[in-house]
Amino acid sequence: MTLDPAKYALPSFSAIVNSYTPLGLPRKMRPGVVRCDLPTEPMENLRTIVNVLFVPPGIHVVFLVVCAVLWRLRPRLGRVLLWCWAVSVLVLCMPLVSSWLTRATGTFAVYEAKEPLAQAIVVLAAERRDSPEYGGDAVGPITLERLRMAAHWARVTHLPVLLSGGRVRPSDAESLAALMDRAWRDEFGLQARWLEQESRNTLENAQRSAEILRDAGIGRVILVTHYVHMKRAVADFKAAGIQVDPAPTGFPTPTFPDAMAAFWPRARCLEESVRAIHELYGLAGRALGVNV
Repeated sequence: MTLDPAKYALPSFSAIVNSYTPLGLPRKMRPGVVRCDLPTEPMENLRTIVNVLFVPPGIHVVFLVVCAVLWRLRPRLGRVLLWCWAVSVLVLCMPLVSSWLTRATGTFAVYEAKEPLAQAIVVLAAERRDSPEYGGDAVGPITLERLRMAAHWARVTHLPVLLSGGRVRPSDAESLAALMDRAWRDEFGLQARWLEQESRNTLENAQRSAEILRDAGIGRVILVTHYVHMKRAVADFKAAGIQVDPAPTGFPTPTFPDAMAAFWPRARCLEESVRAIHELYGLAGRALGVNV
């Protein structure tokens, strides 16, 4: 039996880096196929560097490398930093901390239909995942949560729906909006009025969606995205000239029944903390005039 060297070759570092989304979620990876789409624009390069090096888990890898170097040069300092790293990972896994970080991104209430009523519903995409059981790419769980929230309000208000999300990488076969539309029809039995398929980030979500909405004579929308992402999204849509009624999903845990529930580490809470830190970096970047 002969082995195909290409099939079992280890991926390069750049391929591993580019196999993850800005939220730290894995992109589509098939056996024997390594995705290596490097950003071509300066701002995309900056965004990639920030997300890889300064947002967990990337910053933890950098921290471990520093600890390894200092362990030989300054053993005592290296040990102190190693303990700091371990404690930071533990803290980010705590439900109380992930809830606090999420609330630090903004304050939003559960949406209630009110006057003046919005004229449309806009749903922002989050991520895709390789799903061979569905024959290829499909929306990921974060995007699916947003679609579920939008479906609820679409049935209540009977408003037309715009799905927003493009091809983040050149090798993406379909836009995120197209994947969302498939789930919207097949899993929720609903029909979207518009698909915005050119955007690659939140700022472009707002700008491209605003063009479609203005052409349709729409100036106020119900915006559906996650709580942690809402503040940045609302600001971008308002800057694009669209009034927004926020309809967030994924609220942080309001209270905990006891200390065990608040402090016992959970993997899910680490993911929530990472997403919140990513958004806090984004909000800080906007304050400095940089779209991170």
